[in-house]
Amino acid sequence: MLIPSPEDLAHALDDAGSLQIIRIGHLEKRKIYVTADWQGQRLEFTASITEVAQGTIPQKPRSRALGAQKPWDVSNALRQRDSWTEEQLRVAGLPLYHDPDWLRATHARLGSWYAIERTYGYSNQALADAGKRAGMSIRPHHSEEVKQQVRDLVRQGKSYRAVGHELGIPHSSVRRIINAQQKD
Repeated sequence: MLIPSPEDLAHALDDAGSLQIIRIGHLEKRKIYVTADWQGQRLEFTASITEVAQGTIPQKPRSRALGAQKPWDVSNALRQRDSWTEEQLRVAGLPLYHDPDWLRATHARLGSWYAIERTYGYSNQALADAGKRAGMSIRPHHSEEVKQQVRDLVRQGKSYRAVGHELGIPHSSVRRIINAQQKD
């Protein structure tokens, strides 16, 4: 394993341009790990914090990954009200998926729990649980147009994975659509 000098690492990060930080986590006192994407390559490294040139510490971090409240603190805060609006959740620093209206609108806009997870950083399981509480289905329901596209592409001889990739849906959904058609 190649271990770059601090100067080489600083130079590489400065020149990176298209570097996207995926996750930063705390290992121990003054040590962090960083996962990033640079030009399609996944980079993972640990760093020791010796000096902080500038920075601010937020009063209320929003996610556990950024050092937010412990789960039981969130549960206790949520029990204080029967229902929460998006704005109340933002002010309290709580996850937005506890507002059923926000969850429905975001799911309709992005199309899946996975897309919400990628966009907002919430866990897929927490989103699915909140969706159940809000009366939403966990399984995706595709329009008749998408189902017809699936059938046409499978008839053309494409694999379930290829069809899923082309339409942006899981291959298991392709299989479910085809199996439902065969039962009818």
